[in-house]
Amino acid sequence: MRAALDGAALLTIFGIDDDIHGIVLTRRGCWMQRLTTMAEAERLCRRITADLDALALSHVPEPLRASARNSLLRDLRTLDHLLLTPLNLPDASIVLVPPGRLAALPWSGLPTLRARPLTIAPSAAAWLGAHARFRNKSGAVVTVAGPGLGRAEQEVTGVAEQWPGCEMLTGTQATGEAFLHAINGAQLVHVAAHGRHERESPLFSSIRLVDGPVVGYDLDRVAQSPQQVVLSACDLGQATVRPGDEALGLTRALLHSGTSTIISGVAKVSDEKTADLMVDYHRRLAAGAAPAYALADALAATAEPIPFACFGAGW
Repeated sequence: MRAALDGAALLTIFGIDDDIHGIVLTRRGCWMQRLTTMAEAERLCRRITADLDALALSHVPEPLRASARNSLLRDLRTLDHLLLTPLNLPDASIVLVPPGRLAALPWSGLPTLRARPLTIAPSAAAWLGAHARFRNKSGAVVTVAGPGLGRAEQEVTGVAEQWPGCEMLTGTQATGEAFLHAINGAQLVHVAAHGRHERESPLFSSIRLVDGPVVGYDLDRVAQSPQQVVLSACDLGQATVRPGDEALGLTRALLHSGTSTIISGVAKVSDEKTADLMVDYHRRLAAGAAPAYALADALAATAEPIPFACFGAGW
C-alpha cells in the first residue's frame, strides 16, 4: 500500500460500537486516533446535506439561502474539528476509506480537505485495484445530455470543446441503448442528466435519458467498462448501507464493474454552478491533471461548496 500511495496518505475511518476511529498510513508511519461518536457525525452529516440541498434550489429566497450557507459552513467546520483535526494529517493527497454510513458526506467541503486532491474508496484493496487499472492515455470521449435539465446541452457542449473528436449524445440521440453502446470501452464518459438514488433498491438508482432510466443493473450489459465516468447529476454519489457496512449505489456499481474513476455528486446540485464547474474540471483534465487534482482545483475556484467527489482512483 505504501508503494502504491507514493507520497499520498491513506485515511481509514471506521466505527467500533458508536465510537469513530481514524487510522492514517503514510510512507513514514502509521497512527490511530479516537475521533467522535457515529451519532454526532451522522447528525452533522444530515444537517450538511439538508443545507446543500437548499442551496441547490434556485427559487429559495436569499435570506433562507444565507441562513443555509452560514449553517453549512458552521457544521463543516465542526465536523472537520471532530473528524480530521485530531489526526494531524500530512500535507499530501488523501485516499479516504470512510465508513458506509458517512460515505456520502461532502468530504471535499471540510476545511482540512478543501483544495486538496482527495479520492474516496470502499476499501484499501478496492483503491489498489482501481489505481492499478487507472491509465492516462487517449481513447474515446463521450458526452451525454439527458432531458429536462436546463443547461445539460450547454454543459456537454462546453465539455466536448475540451476534447477534439468527442462523441455527443443529445436530444433524441440520448437513448439508453445508444448510451450503453457508446460507453463500452470508452476512456472518458461525461453524463449531464437527472439522477436518482433509490435508497430501498440502490442498484435501481438511475440516470434519466430521453427514452427512460438507465439503472445500475444495466451496466452488466457493457462488455468493457469505461475508464473514467463523470456523473454530473444530483445524488448519484450517495449509497445505501447494507449489513456489514456495505454501501450500494450507482457509483459503487460502476466501481464494481471495473471503472477506475467516478466523479459524482453526493447531494443535490445547482444546474448553473455544476455546468461551470464541470467545464472547468474538464479543462484541467484535458491539460493533463489527474482527476482528483483537477476536481480539487475546480472546487477550490468556486465561491461555496459544491458536493462533488472523486471515487476510486484519483490518480
